[in-house]
Amino acid sequence: MGEETKAAVSGLGRERGGGATSSYLREWHQRHAVCPGWATPAALAAAVGPRPDGHVLASFGSDAATCGACEWCRSWGATCNARWIAGGRTGGKIVTFEGETMTRAEAARRIGISRQAAALREYGQGDPLRPKDSASST
Repeated sequence: MGEETKAAVSGLGRERGGGATSSYLREWHQRHAVCPGWATPAALAAAVGPRPDGHVLASFGSDAATCGACEWCRSWGATCNARWIAGGRTGGKIVTFEGETMTRAEAARRIGISRQAAALREYGQGDPLRPKDSASST
């Protein structure tokens, strides 16, 4: 393990007191398919950096979390698709709202509606997810 990776992993443990973040990354790594570039939790930790408070790690757009830099990713044209997003728990529905990736619950908070109303909108039962000011302009 290179010095840069060691620093990233040890920094993750210090940030959340006693290794909670590095433990979170190890568990996340075990539950998700990852590209060869992120074959170890340490490689994933070095790439995504420290876990901000109240954030969860999410991957977007494919069946596997991809680094975008390894030979496998380059051969498939894959880009880095994992990043920290605001959200209190794992398993929340991920949406893109105003060009930002977040949980559906966070988008609902920003619009000022319930999570249930946001889910109905997303599935075509009501206005689509959009900011309040643009809802009246269409």
